Amino acid sequence: MTESGEINVAFMRANGAVGKPVSVRFLRVEEPDGRLVSGLWADWYSGRFRDVDGFSGSVERTDVPTWANQWRFLGDPFGVRFHGVLAIPADGVYTFYLRSDDGSRLRFGGRDLIDLTQVGGTGSGAIQVRLVKGRYPFELLYFNAGGSRELLWEVEAAGFRRRSVPTEWLFREE
Repeated sequence: MTESGEINVAFMRANGAVGKPVSVRFLRVEEPDGRLVSGLWADWYSGRFRDVDGFSGSVERTDVPTWANQWRFLGDPFGVRFHGVLAIPADGVYTFYLRSDDGSRLRFGGRDLIDLTQVGGTGSGAIQVRLVKGRYPFELLYFNAGGSRELLWEVEAAGFRRRSVPTEWLFREE
C-alpha cells in the first residue's frame, strides 16, 4: 500500500468456521524534513475544557524537554498540546499506553491513536502499532478541569520493558 487505508482480515478453518475479523489500519506518515533539536513544543491554554477539541483562547508556546510534569506551576483548569517528532529507534511492534486525569489524546501523523476525552477520574488506553525506524510527527493533548493531575505516556517493545517514552526519542523542529 502506498496510501493510508484499512483492511479487515479473518481466519477460516477447513470446516468453514470463520474467526472474529480483525481490522488492520495502514497510516502513511510524512517524515519531517526540517532541522530537529531535542525537546518538544508545548502550547498552553487557560480555561475550562470538556475535551481536547475545545482548546481555544490565548496560547503560550514554550519549548520543553519532555511532556512529563510540565504543568506543576500552572493553576487549574488548563489544556496543553505537546507536539514534535518521535524518533523510533528500530523496526518493530510498539505498544503505546496512555493514562490521564482528566482527558488526553495521542495522535501520529494527524490521526488519533488513543482518545481519552472523559472529564472526571482517570482513564487509560493502549494501542499496538508496527513502526519502521524513523521520525514520526505526533501530538499529545491533555486537559485538567480541576483536582488531580495525571498524564502518563508509556511505550513497550521487543528488547525493552514498559516505561515512559524516553526523552531521547523526543524532538521538535526549530
